[in-house]
Amino acid sequence: MQKGERMKGYKSILSKSFAGLMAMVMVAGMVLPGARTVEAASQLQVAQYVKTAKGTVTGASGSNHGTYAGEWKASIPMADVMSAFEDKMKEEADAGHFPWDIETVSTSASIYYNVTFPEGVTVGNPTTSSSTNMIPASTISNSKSGNTVKFKFKLADVNWKTIYEYYKQDRAAGTANRTVNVTIPYTLTANSKQEAQALEAKTIDSTGNFSFYPSGSWGRWGIGKQTFNADLSKQPLATNFASSDVFQTQEVSQTVNIDADLKLGSDTGNNTITVQKADNMDFVGVINAKTIKDQMAQIEASYGTDADKIALSNLKTGFTAKITLPNELTFASKDAVLDGANGSFKIESVTGDDHSATVTFRLVNDDQIDTFAKLKAAVNKVDDELKVTFKTAKFNGNAQANTDYEVTGSISGDLTATATNKVSGKQINFNLTWNGKQTEAGKSVHNPSQIALSVRYAESTEQVFHADVKLPGDILVGDETEHNQIYEVAEGSKVAFTGALDVTPVKKQLKQVEAQFNQSHLDPASIAVSDYSSTFTAKLTLPDQMDFDGTPDVSLLNDNGKYKIISSQVTGRTITVTMTVNKNVTSFADLKDAVNGMDDQLKVLVNGTVFNSQAKADTNYTVRGIMNGQLKAKATNPLSGKTIRFSFNWEAEQLPSGADAINPTSKDISFTLKYKAAPKPEQEFHADVKLPGDILVGDETEHNQVYEVAEGSKVAFTGALDVTPVKKQLKQVEAQFNQSHLDPASIAVSDYSSTFTAKLTLPDQMDFDGTPDVSLLNDNGKYKIISSQVTGRTITVTMTVNKNVTSFADLKDAVNGMDDQLKVLVNGTVFNSQAKADTNYTVRGIMNGQLKARATNPLSGKTIRFSFNWEAEQLPSGADAINPTSKDISFTLKYKAAPAPKPEPKPNKPVAPVKDSKIAPKTGDQTQLPIYASLAVGALAIGLFAFARKRKADR
Repeated sequence: MQKGERMKGYKSILSKSFAGLMAMVMVAGMVLPGARTVEAASQLQVAQYVKTAKGTVTGASGSNHGTYAGEWKASIPMADVMSAFEDKMKEEADAGHFPWDIETVSTSASIYYNVTFPEGVTVGNPTTSSSTNMIPASTISNSKSGNTVKFKFKLADVNWKTIYEYYKQDRAAGTANRTVNVTIPYTLTANSKQEAQALEAKTIDSTGNFSFYPSGSWGRWGIGKQTFNADLSKQPLATNFASSDVFQTQEVSQTVNIDADLKLGSDTGNNTITVQKADNMDFVGVINAKTIKDQMAQIEASYGTDADKIALSNLKTGFTAKITLPNELTFASKDAVLDGANGSFKIESVTGDDHSATVTFRLVNDDQIDTFAKLKAAVNKVDDELKVTFKTAKFNGNAQANTDYEVTGSISGDLTATATNKVSGKQINFNLTWNGKQTEAGKSVHNPSQIALSVRYAESTEQVFHADVKLPGDILVGDETEHNQIYEVAEGSKVAFTGALDVTPVKKQLKQVEAQFNQSHLDPASIAVSDYSSTFTAKLTLPDQMDFDGTPDVSLLNDNGKYKIISSQVTGRTITVTMTVNKNVTSFADLKDAVNGMDDQLKVLVNGTVFNSQAKADTNYTVRGIMNGQLKAKATNPLSGKTIRFSFNWEAEQLPSGADAINPTSKDISFTLKYKAAPKPEQEFHADVKLPGDILVGDETEHNQVYEVAEGSKVAFTGALDVTPVKKQLKQVEAQFNQSHLDPASIAVSDYSSTFTAKLTLPDQMDFDGTPDVSLLNDNGKYKIISSQVTGRTITVTMTVNKNVTSFADLKDAVNGMDDQLKVLVNGTVFNSQAKADTNYTVRGIMNGQLKARATNPLSGKTIRFSFNWEAEQLPSGADAINPTSKDISFTLKYKAAPAPKPEPKPNKPVAPVKDSKIAPKTGDQTQLPIYASLAVGALAIGLFAFARKRKADR
């Protein structure tokens, strides 16, 4: 073949190859977008072989903290599942194909199956096994992604023909005997029945697919993938979790008998009480509330935690006191008074008829008591004796003289609530019932098993004079009544309390009795007095946060030797002092001397009380007082034989002018005080620190060479200050408080002042161009410029924090909130007429600052007074190129003279334009050029290959 003919042949082959390649590219471009994957219509039925076995629950009964341990299980007969595409499997086997995997197209395909657990579930390590040859146990793998376990069941690495044989073997052996088995253990927790119920409603979801390439050649191009999707399985997560006894509420019912008594005035009625027929009778029902207080303490102890860690819900309380009169007594009015409740209980209703009265009362705002601590505080606030006074009964026309009439009473109460331990979650439903039982000391001889007493009136010549009187009382410390403000003492002080009783009403009563004898103008010494008894009793009760310091010293004041203390007894935090007259009383003169001989105000001094470790500074604590008394006697006129039997009952109520500052309208006698913590010594913290500083123009530090600018340019200088040492200093101060783990917002900051000052001084050859524009950089809004002043060629910029600083949190926010480098930009400096081109000129800077403050720990009172002085020195990495070792902050620059204007070039002959062969003609869209180029290269390669083969053939 001639050389020319061969060249023509090569060109023909190359042209045809290029055309064929272009045709293949076009066909592939049309075919590939829609023919990559085939989704099979039939689903793989896996869900029916998946289950979750009923799990086990661990946790203390009633604790509301339970852990559920379950297992997700699957025992999948693969022959049954793969039967969904048996025809396809046989077709692939007959074609001699191999099930190529979709990941690498280098081994057998896999079934992908994902099991997803709800959030909060702890998923254990799965276990797998297999008894089918289609998927050997050794080919099963899994991985976790969050709460999803991803399984890969890989087919045996054989062709479809062998897989199909394994399939038929499984069916022949019984598909239930040839399975892939998976178990996934899991656990979850719930801290309430509601949480457990919510978890019961959740499911474990699982699904998957089987994908393969029938052809390895096409598969490597991503063509022809076959996919069979599995159905969706949703299995219950925690069956019967909420039914566990862990979430069952314990029921506690208690019925307790409490001591109760019925009195007439202060008389317990052991024997029949004799009164005048016309007397008004106010009966008093008394219950021993201390029994309930003790019961509250026992309940708290049974929880093994503090009262404030026990939450209460659905609290309901109620007490019912009832009194029944005989037919010979009638209620003249229907009213009731509750004493000793101290604001914790209130009367709800008073009902009844002429011969009975029922009083109901309950805790104040019991629907708002949501912790055991609040319930305990409300109950403990009540006096040990809680009294209900029924007003007012009288003898009616059916009554006869010298006849006993029995009055009976009853008292009961109940409390229901659900108590929850905030730590363990344990819940208990409480149902407490109280029934009043007659006290031993107050039993009536006529009916000792019943809360009762008997009354009568006598017909005699004996005159009866009786009165129940309120006496103004008060508690003082020294002369301080604590009426205008809470009384303060120093930490560690001993406090002496004075109980004061105004006895002027007692003197008036005695004068009224004496007036009965005045018609005879008798000498009081001649009036005989018998059956005499008289006492004054004062009780002082300290709060839980105070104690008696040993045995308190008790003394009388203002009695002028007329009275004496006969007993002083401390029980817990209550001291009871009992007094009586100092000498025998046998005549009315003796009685007058005892009563009128003392001052109008009788005082009892109790010296020796202190705050204990439970007390906190600047916290109010209230001391309570009760004062009462009685006097009984029989006075006889020796001449006429006239007899007056008189009796007085006295009970103190708060003197208004000395009322407690925190409860000024209460009639209960109280005194509120607090102590001031001893001042803590102030700690000093001072430091003088050098801060790295620099001057820049833009980002240029002028460290390597003198900075150049164009002639006539405006130059903006930036003063930069490294404030990381300031942040470290602040951290050191905060560390002084770290032992208390305090929130910085709770540390008070006072006496605060802080400034940063930056000065920039230009050389004589530079000026400020008008008023320079000054701004802060990197402060993140935490600082502000408070002044900017130009004096000659020096500008002074002063900055401070942008908001008030009242806490350590404010201070931290200001300092730590800015970047590590605080910058001040001064824009608007120029070279003046004195400056010369290519001559160095140096700008100098001074930067300093100060911070002063006083930080106080609100709990301990610890105070740190700290002060910092900062002065900047040149940052070494930005040191001036002409003076690199100096610590003075400076920046040297010069300007380049503007180049002289170039002369106009002479006109030349026109030159014909030359076409640049490197520039593509603008014939249309060039964005596809890389694609065309790659196709052209490919075509050229094919052409060259064909040319080489042709040439070899020619040879």
